[in-house]
Amino acid sequence: MNATELNTAYAAHLERMLQPPRAQHVNKRSIRHMLAQTRRAEPCRYVEERRTWIWSDLHLHHRNIIRYCTRPYDSVEQMDQALYATWKQRVQPDDVVICGGDVALAGSLDRERLARVQALPGRKLLVMGNHDLNRRGRPTPTGFDEASMTMLIEHDTPLLLTHVPLDEVPPGCVNIHGHVHNNVPLGHTRHINICVEHTGYEPLRLEAIRMLADRLVAGWTPPGETTLERLHAAGAA
Repeated sequence: MNATELNTAYAAHLERMLQPPRAQHVNKRSIRHMLAQTRRAEPCRYVEERRTWIWSDLHLHHRNIIRYCTRPYDSVEQMDQALYATWKQRVQPDDVVICGGDVALAGSLDRERLARVQALPGRKLLVMGNHDLNRRGRPTPTGFDEASMTMLIEHDTPLLLTHVPLDEVPPGCVNIHGHVHNNVPLGHTRHINICVEHTGYEPLRLEAIRMLADRLVAGWTPPGETTLERLHAAGAA
């Protein structure tokens, strides 16, 4: 699969989400916005040439996400500070950071918060999620250097990065995704959930994700209730 085919497959998946009976369980406006953006987006291909980190769904300055996803923080200020801190501790200026979507609720990053994200270390690449688009379906400022709707990460096992998980993963590939937080249990499928609830609230090395993907394609699903636990079980963390 190449980057153009991934964009096409993601658009087809989003189209299926708008069809009954699945449509009654989704925010149709958000999915329509993502579909329109995917159709007009340029395909994105990433080749790891520098140390790369990956995670998703930070939801900065989103107070209710703490309750929705039982995040271990007492306040949104504490959550934001913890996510910023682990980013700065792990990522070096010459590294790359990939976020699988939903940096923050659309429009919630004012000038000061936007500057804070921009000042974080690393080249920042975003695969846009539903909360990175405004009510008109247009991308909102996130502080990231580049944005796309999908990303093909080249590897012996191709990694297909989307915000919403694909329902059909091509043979030999693994879908890296966010969106579902900790609300959907991990299964014996070729998916890797990189929402922060699954990464220990810290970015993970892309190298470790590649190793886990190789295990999944080989037919072995390491045990664990989170992606981080599976990485440890696979000897990849």
